[in-house]
Order: sequence, then structure tokens, then C-alpha cells
Amino acid sequence: RPDPVRWNEAVELVLVGTFKKVAVADPLLLLGIETYRDGPMPGPVGALLALTAVLVGGYFDITGYIDIARGSAKFLGIDMQRNSLLPLLRSTGYADFWRRWQLTVMMWFRDYVFLPLRGRHRVAWREHVALFGTFFVLGVWHGLTVGWALWGVASGVIIVVERTIQGRRAAARRAQRRRARQARDRSMLPRTPDPRISLAIALVLVMATFPLVGAERLSDLGDLYGPFVNWDGPAPSADLVWMTALALVALQFVDRREQRREDRAGTPDPVNLPRAVAFGAMVVAIVVFSGPAPQSFLYFAF
Repeated sequence: RPDPVRWNEAVELVLVGTFKKVAVADPLLLLGIETYRDGPMPGPVGALLALTAVLVGGYFDITGYIDIARGSAKFLGIDMQRNSLLPLLRSTGYADFWRRWQLTVMMWFRDYVFLPLRGRHRVAWREHVALFGTFFVLGVWHGLTVGWALWGVASGVIIVVERTIQGRRAAARRAQRRRARQARDRSMLPRTPDPRISLAIALVLVMATFPLVGAERLSDLGDLYGPFVNWDGPAPSADLVWMTALALVALQFVDRREQRREDRAGTPDPVNLPRAVAFGAMVVAIVVFSGPAPQSFLYFAF
């Protein structure tokens, strides 16, 4: 006998996944790539919007694929685990961003690349070498190109620096807590870091390294980063502006809804009026944006 709760979850996953792919990822990726790479060199604002469009579009493409797969599996009585953990809203650092971006891939690289490189003993220098090596291998695993190799090197350096800073801050916070206990003064306790600042720094670093993957040779770097100093570049198109803005609004709703759905998995969660309106809007958006030729999922490239 079909389980109505499971079927409701399955229908929602397939609907949301289709919306992510058809109504957001495909048009957004086309606009972003056309602006950044295929058209005239944009100015800084246009380049930033185009990179944002490609990043958000790529996220919706990948998670849309997983949502459809998970929903289809639920129809067959199979529960698949989440493969993404709100990287664009909850990340606390550069390494945490990529861990959240692809949970299963990062767990595989942790178990079969990082841990063998580091060895059994947690020596700082070996851990740093292992981190750098893991992200370099992760880069060339995506593609044996100059761009992916550069991304792996840059990401490895960033993560080693980030881990070093985090270690020093953690040591300083432990020392501050000891002094607060000795003085019996709670005002001396370290303050909790603002997660919004950590997220902002992580996203800036992700955006800064993102253009590297498009390099076919070292000489391409000037063209890839040139838009950020091209003050005479054309203004971004209206289509890019409004599509990116709508995608960011959709990101807030879809990711927050995903968290609620996962928290209540297996329990009844009746559709209320606001959610019904949102789901109806998704269906309309799927119909509106389903005209152009469909694009393959990014997953198929790897």
C-alpha cells in the first residue's frame, strides 16, 4: 500500500527538482555564460552578476538532478541521502562550502585521498600537504585542463591558509576561556563569530577562484579576470539582472523549504496556502521556461 507521506515527499522533490533545472538553472547558466564568455567583455558589475548567475545556476542544476533522483527513488520505496547541505546560505568557510556543495564526493575524497595522504598521525605539516593534495586531485578529477589544475592549486592554498588561521583562532579562544574561568568573569569569554561574515568571506573566495576553471592556457587568465577592471564595459542586460534576482529569491525559499522538509521527513506535513501558491508558481515557471531546447545536467559532464 502506498505511503501518502512518502508519496507527498516524492512529488515535492520531483517538482522542486524540475523547477530548479528548467526554470532556473538552464536560463541562468545560458545568460551567465553568454555575458561572461561569449559576448563583449563586460564591466565589473556585469562580470559579478554573470559569475553569480553561473554559480547559482550550477547549484540549482546539480541539486535539481539530485532532487529528481531522490523523488523518483522515494516512489520506489528507496530513501537516498541528501547530497548538498545549503552551501550558499550556511557555509562557515571555503572548505565548508565545498563540503556542503557535494557531500558524497567530498566524503569519498576524504576517505580515499586526504586520509591516506595525511596518515595516522595528525601532524600539522602533513595535514596541510594532504589538504593541498586533495584539492589538487579534486580539480584534475573534474577535468585534465589547465583551468581545473589552477583551481585545484588555488583552492588547496586557500584551504591550507584557512585551516592555519582557524587553528590559531581556536587556540586563542581556548586561552581566552581559561583566563575568563580563572578570573570568574563571563565578560571575558570570547564572542561567537558572526556567521554572516564567515559566509560572505567564503562566497567571495569561491567567486574569486571560479573563473580559473575556464582557462585553457595561462594566457587566458587576462581575459577571465579582465572584466573586473574593464570600467568601460557595457552594463549588464536587464534579462541577466532580473533572472539573477529571481534566482536568489528562489534560492531562499527552496533551500529553507528543503531544510524544513528534511527536518520533518517521514511525518505528515500538510500543504498550507503559501506553499500551495509557491508550488503553483513553480508549475507555471516550468511551463514558461520549457520552450528552448533542454540542456543536459552538469552531472553528466563528470
